[in-house]
Amino acid sequence: MSCRFNLKYFLCVLVTMFTLYANSETKISYLPIEQLEEWIQDTNSNWVIIDIRKPEEFAKGHLPNALSIWRPDYVDSTYEYGGMIATREHVRILLSELGINSFDGIMLYDDKGCVDAARFWWILNMYGHRQMLLLSGGYSSWLAAGKEISMDKMVIKKTNYQYPFEENKKYLASLEDVKNAINDTNAIIIDVRTYDEFIGATQKEGAYQKGRIPTSIHLDWVNSVNYDHDKKFKSIQELKSLFELKGITKDKHIIVYCQSGVRSAHTTFVLTELLGLDSVKNYDGSWIEWSFNKLLPIDSGATEPIIVAANIENLDYYQLFVQSFSGYANYLWS
Repeated sequence: MSCRFNLKYFLCVLVTMFTLYANSETKISYLPIEQLEEWIQDTNSNWVIIDIRKPEEFAKGHLPNALSIWRPDYVDSTYEYGGMIATREHVRILLSELGINSFDGIMLYDDKGCVDAARFWWILNMYGHRQMLLLSGGYSSWLAAGKEISMDKMVIKKTNYQYPFEENKKYLASLEDVKNAINDTNAIIIDVRTYDEFIGATQKEGAYQKGRIPTSIHLDWVNSVNYDHDKKFKSIQELKSLFELKGITKDKHIIVYCQSGVRSAHTTFVLTELLGLDSVKNYDGSWIEWSFNKLLPIDSGATEPIIVAANIENLDYYQLFVQSFSGYANYLWS
């Protein structure tokens, strides 16, 4: 992995960004499979690929030259409750052990609609690494395209990684931020868990109570991707319509939470990187931290229907349907 800046691939990223969203107000943070395939085949590329799936899944097959990490690699186990992000130094050492250099581009992928990839994107973005992309559709889309897979492990030469940028907690919400947002009429707290979690019908492992944060509205993170199809992000127009219908607009201060900040990192990615919203924060402690604190208020019960975007090409006839997504509790624990 080269530590030098590769002008060819930098220009390639810019061209691809322009091609994909030339008429969009959004930033582009993911690339087509074909572009990634070119980078894999070029040994001089300064792009690193990180697979964020369980080790046993990685061992069965992965993208060529991919490195492997999983959730326990970047959590802080010193808290009384689980799911909190590891320290900046811990993540720096992890990147060093992966052989990553400060100015390498990092392509992240998983096989859950980019939910784990977005979590690691959020961590690295906050700690000071900016050059990142997500593979929309993840491993499944790579397989569906008939691309080459590998079962080999990369030979890693450790580095002394240093963050190229200063730490920026712009997209991080603290417990106090959430408490203040409850009584802020210009703030919106979004619960992106399943509907059953939102109304308090189920309690996932790691949480201490059932329910939700008071005043929060519900919008399951999975509505942002075609989860039952190709797991790719929905179109920009679909995403705009989906969030605007819930009153989630650029003029609001937005805090997103889930069980432990994973699913909510995905929604943070969608809102900031794809839709261009600026005032968005991911509550890292999320429901685990909130439910751990017994004196904090909790709501439960049904309040509103769930909005699900229909996947149709003709946006002039774009419609919205109401449906419960309680079944998704089976494929995500965070």
